[in-house]
Amino acid sequence: MVVSGFVTLAGASPALAAGGAAGRLGLADDATQRHASGDVLVRIKDQAEPGLILGFDREPLGHGWFRVAVPRGWDPLAWAKHLASREGVDIAELDLVFEAQTTVPFTPHDPLYTTGSGNPNAQWHLYSVDAASAWQTTVGAGVTVAVLDTGVNNGPDGFCKTFAAEYNAVSGIAGAGAAADSNGHGSHVAGSIAQCSGNGRGGAGMATDAQIMPVNVFIGNLADASDVIRGIDWAIAHGARVINLSLGESGGESSAFNAAIGRAVSADVLLVAASGNTAGSVLYPASHPDVMAVGASSFSNGVTTYSSRGPELDLVAPGGDSGGPVWQESLGAYVGYTGTSMAAAHVSGAAALLR
Repeated sequence: MVVSGFVTLAGASPALAAGGAAGRLGLADDATQRHASGDVLVRIKDQAEPGLILGFDREPLGHGWFRVAVPRGWDPLAWAKHLASREGVDIAELDLVFEAQTTVPFTPHDPLYTTGSGNPNAQWHLYSVDAASAWQTTVGAGVTVAVLDTGVNNGPDGFCKTFAAEYNAVSGIAGAGAAADSNGHGSHVAGSIAQCSGNGRGGAGMATDAQIMPVNVFIGNLADASDVIRGIDWAIAHGARVINLSLGESGGESSAFNAAIGRAVSADVLLVAASGNTAGSVLYPASHPDVMAVGASSFSNGVTTYSSRGPELDLVAPGGDSGGPVWQESLGAYVGYTGTSMAAAHVSGAAALLR
């Protein structure tokens, strides 16, 4: 979100000569897709002066990209088209909004699910992927996994490693507690990746000795593409080897987001994303060819009915269903979630074991 204290751009001059010919509309150009109403994304050309082209109501995202506020009375797509016509602008597009890909959590029916006491039905998802065999060789030591989500809290069961480089991409604040989770989604996802194991409490995670980097990109249940981009760049800069994206949106792409994916690939950082819970086509960014798209398998080892699928899908992993959810600690208690969000977390944990 653009900081409310910025000055509006309504009075800025329309097309100032700086940096050459006008640019074009980016990939995020479909107003029917969910997008931020208060800002658009703009990349200016090299040597162009952002103050002359974009005015004062802008926020730098790095790599030539800016988040620019939409003036009162303007439609976001119309504003993006207007900015794309300005000299010195390379690309202008909508700021897509992603949704967390989980269904509603529910309360466990059997206490063994919350204790992880060895019953195969407790944390069945770890038995399903035969994590114990991998643990004979690796527990993910030395690998940092960035969880770009609603934040991560360290509950009573907790994580064996302290958090790395905590960051709130929405507020721009870094440091201990900056990515605290009040939703529970991100904490649950992080638990499947690297819940502390062998401590006699709660349950286990895929890569118990991996380090979690909590990055909050959400406001409520929605995340602007610009905040996720900022989170990706933060994760790359601070040593993440894997980035988990348990989020998605249907129908559109983003030039700015694709550029961030490219930076991750160039830095040898694996991006893992949920395919979606729509039972339709694979959502973006999982649909991008350089992102590992993960669908959800069920308690009975079939593909769940809700799991999005298609030619972009790379693999499936435990996401759970009514026959058995994925049990993990979230906000201080073990709860059952189902969704491709949970499936992506298992693959991110497996990637940490491999790396």
